[in-house]
Amino acid sequence: MMRKTLMTSAALAAMTISVPAFAQAADTNTGLQSASVVVSATNPAKCDVTATNTAVVLVGDVLTDANGFPAADVSAKVAEGLNAALVNAWCTGANNGFVLSRTAFTTDGGGSAGDFQKGILYDVGVKDPSGVGGNENTEDGPTLGLTYGRFGATAAKTLQFVSFPGTTPIATSAPASANGATSSFTTFAGTRVIAGTYSSTVTIAITPGV
Repeated sequence: MMRKTLMTSAALAAMTISVPAFAQAADTNTGLQSASVVVSATNPAKCDVTATNTAVVLVGDVLTDANGFPAADVSAKVAEGLNAALVNAWCTGANNGFVLSRTAFTTDGGGSAGDFQKGILYDVGVKDPSGVGGNENTEDGPTLGLTYGRFGATAAKTLQFVSFPGTTPIATSAPASANGATSSFTTFAGTRVIAGTYSSTVTIAITPGV
């Protein structure tokens, strides 16, 4: 009888433990069901710069003065030509690197022609399109520049070029490809440049999200 009593107690205990399982309500999925997923992505900083006209001609006798020396307003004339080219840009990054560089005006590959020179060194600048910082100038060459904020939220902005008063146009023997800082050029004060067709390349380089 003792063994039977113990077995009965064990069975009752098992039934007592299993009662809550029978009491739980099952999810019938008949009501509103929902789940949420968080989706994320990275939008990198972007910039674009284009020139409506990639070649401009400075009309008239603008490179030298009446005495054949580099004219004092070469920088202003170049700025006018660049503004006529309609260079447009936009940037989405909070900080974007701007570098403005130029080659000297040269003819026949640059260099010297006896005591005369075949190049005119000048500098030019561009205004901060975000309207906050100062001007980026060619004086420091293609390796240094300024950082500007985002601009052009709905349409690209036309960059505004300006003359650079920090240097005076001067004769140089630099090759046509030279685009370094002003201090890196060999120059000749009080020296005339030879007659010819001169050209110079101005480059604006923009790096998004620096």
